[in-house]
Amino acid sequence: AFQFGNFKWWKESMDLFFEKYYLGCSMILTALFERGIRDCPIESWKQKVTKFYESAVVDRIEEIYNKETIEPISRYIDTVLLLPSIDGFINTFFNSGLIFQNGIEPQHLERNWLMHGMTDRDVTEEDCIKLFNANVTLCYLKTTIFQIAYTS
Repeated sequence: AFQFGNFKWWKESMDLFFEKYYLGCSMILTALFERGIRDCPIESWKQKVTKFYESAVVDRIEEIYNKETIEPISRYIDTVLLLPSIDGFINTFFNSGLIFQNGIEPQHLERNWLMHGMTDRDVTEEDCIKLFNANVTLCYLKTTIFQIAYTS
């Protein structure tokens, strides 16, 4: 079973979601996601404020795939499907390439626009579902591939 270190925040985000308070839900889920990334072994994810280094993920995938401790089908699912998926989400969510000064907001929910109070878009149920999914996927990858006790 996965356990979130700040279960109170996780529960509050679920309560907000079911009450359709998507803005508050998304902000809590973003904070939990950032906390989860901080103890992740992929360094480029930890540095994910404005820059992304694809080679770090590719190198980590190759390193993980070559280990003999993970079952082949698990390696396939985790490395071929989940790692690139969460990597793509992190890349898009943390850096759309659009800056506040230009006043052109990304079409999708983006961390900086959300957490700096600059977004004019309505945060949707779909946005929150993506953030729930990203948190749970990160949790799964940390406990299986990275073998880290997931506490955030």
